[in-house]
Amino acid sequence: MLLGNFLKNQQLMPNAESGIVGPLPDVVLSGDIDLGFVQPWYQPKLDLIHGGMAGVESLARYEPPHGPFSRNGGFVEKIRQSGRLHSMVKKLLRLNARDMLWWRKQGLEMPVSVNAEWVMVETGWLLDQLNEVSKQFDIPLSSFRVEVTEHESVESIARATRALSDLQSRGVKIVLDDFGVDNSSLSVLSAFHFDCIKIDRRFIQGIHADMRNAAIVAGIVNIAGNLGMKVVAEGVENICDLHALGRIGCHYVQGFLYGKPMKAADVLGFYREESDIRRSAESADYQVE
Repeated sequence: MLLGNFLKNQQLMPNAESGIVGPLPDVVLSGDIDLGFVQPWYQPKLDLIHGGMAGVESLARYEPPHGPFSRNGGFVEKIRQSGRLHSMVKKLLRLNARDMLWWRKQGLEMPVSVNAEWVMVETGWLLDQLNEVSKQFDIPLSSFRVEVTEHESVESIARATRALSDLQSRGVKIVLDDFGVDNSSLSVLSAFHFDCIKIDRRFIQGIHADMRNAAIVAGIVNIAGNLGMKVVAEGVENICDLHALGRIGCHYVQGFLYGKPMKAADVLGFYREESDIRRSAESADYQVE
């Protein structure tokens, strides 16, 4: 589905009402966080170059049976402060692999981006966990994308470089998340090889009317292309910004305009409906020609 077809049919895109959450404010949680109620939700990404759904990002949600529901945010920080972040990521990876296996049985092969801290990558812990779930659920490592943020500290550049190389040699794509937030953005690109960079939403929202941000994003896309990297724009919430990103040459977009975070069961329905709309649009274009 090329950009034009997406724009023509965007209002017909599936809503997955049972699983999608809107831009609700996060809740303030008190007491301990029970990891048993942490679940992955998935936000789809749109391929602006080739069309269609390019993958999903796994996002942590807190769903205790008697509420309150919480988006990623405060509860994750509470888990980090309690020293259980590794345990949470370990659990989420297994749930991600379980969902990927179920999608595959339904005929959907969908890469999943997972969020991890640099220390998890640098020490080799994340690779060990990915190897375990890959064997347990028969999911190829190439189905995973690992997102790390530029503003987290790296203890050893040499060790982190080796760790990234180990992951990439096994087919895992590495994404630099929140690009542009930290003052050392270009230094990070110089130090490490990434497969993709994700531009922070503060440069994306309103880009159609902001010449400075449009120029900055165009420059990032150009630099990424020269370094052999793809670019994801996050926080895309309106058609005008999508148009602007398409003209700039951005590879992927992610945001409420294309799809909000949803439960695993809704990903399959979203993909099928999106595929049906795309085929209908392509068929209509063919008949017109």
